Amino acid sequence: MYNEINHPKYNDLHLTDCYLCGKPLKGMLSKDHIIPNSMFPKGAGCRPQLPVHPGCNNGKSMIDERIKMRILFISSTNPVAEGILKRDLLNPSQEQKQYADLIGMGRKVRDYKLARTLARDFQHSLDVIQDGTPYVEVIGSKKHVLELNRYVSKMAQGLFIRNVPGIKPGRPEICWTDKKMMQLHGISIETLSEPLKNMVEKANASGALFGQIWPGHISYIGSPASDIEGTGWMWIEFYNTCGILVLFHPPRIKR
Repeated sequence: MYNEINHPKYNDLHLTDCYLCGKPLKGMLSKDHIIPNSMFPKGAGCRPQLPVHPGCNNGKSMIDERIKMRILFISSTNPVAEGILKRDLLNPSQEQKQYADLIGMGRKVRDYKLARTLARDFQHSLDVIQDGTPYVEVIGSKKHVLELNRYVSKMAQGLFIRNVPGIKPGRPEICWTDKKMMQLHGISIETLSEPLKNMVEKANASGALFGQIWPGHISYIGSPASDIEGTGWMWIEFYNTCGILVLFHPPRIKR
């Protein structure tokens, strides 16, 4: 069951700049799914979009599936995420048979090859530990971690702009967290520090809290700060398992 909190309609945005490149929106435009379209449950509505340049959209689309698979690996202790991985990431002993079954099915071959490649990458970059609680430890492969962080930074900025039109979010700081269940507005929130709990309560009381919820798959909430324009925070959660806290800070002053 989909739910939302203070989520404005797309036609009410009236944006002037492309959130992917920062340049003015002119000429022919396209709509970008801020969160990769394939991460949503089948038939999910109200998927957040923003107007962007076609070239920017094409560039982002080239890595959408790769990022989706990386998030699935991190979230693989969740049955939904695990099921998607089992569908796309097969046992090596089944490889030859599967390729025979996929003749003429280019997209499935591509997804399969991508999943296998990412599995090898993640043997060197992330270690998913299960001791009753999902836990992710970065152990290497700085290239993959940086790419993932850059992507989710832009995702958080896009979601902020989608919900707070006219305000450009500041410099993002990212923190990936492990699972600690907590109910808030129908979504599960991971370990929250007292300052963040206070921010959530303050934003909710003032009516500034925003968000969208697709239970069991994707959820996010956030709020702009009231004192400095462009500052605020976002919480994004995937498959009730891995969460990202993003804090938006004022831009650094150039000297």
